[in-house]
Amino acid sequence: MNSVKVDKAAIEGIVAGLFADNRSPMEHFGIEWAQIEMLERREPSVVIKLAPQEEKIAACGGIR
Repeated sequence: MNSVKVDKAAIEGIVAGLFADNRSPMEHFGIEWAQIEMLERREPSVVIKLAPQEEKIAACGGIR
């Protein structure tokens, strides 16, 4: 099995940058909640929906 190496310090730096200057990640990207809500209404297929646990297990070849 392949393993993934994680550079925790790099991740912490990226996350800290997203919340710098008391701003939210959405503010850093110039997006407002109203815009997200409008997008969800107009293009519901864009919204990512999580599959039920049973579907996740089946997709991985597991048996429940």
